[in-house]
Amino acid sequence: MVEELKSHYEDNKLHVEEVAVIKLIPDPQEAWEELFAANNVRFVYRTSNEAIIVEVRDKPMIR
Repeated sequence: MVEELKSHYEDNKLHVEEVAVIKLIPDPQEAWEELFAANNVRFVYRTSNEAIIVEVRDKPMIR
């Protein structure tokens, strides 16, 4: 689990530049549970990826 420290938006994508490691989660089941419990600045991310880039989608309007 990491916490976002510095980031910027570019073309509807969040580019995370700096993170702090909060907790290592080697168990896939625990990582899955933490993923759904995470908030906007803390999240679970696979460390094999070199850069953290998250596509940002607007919520569609519900009628």
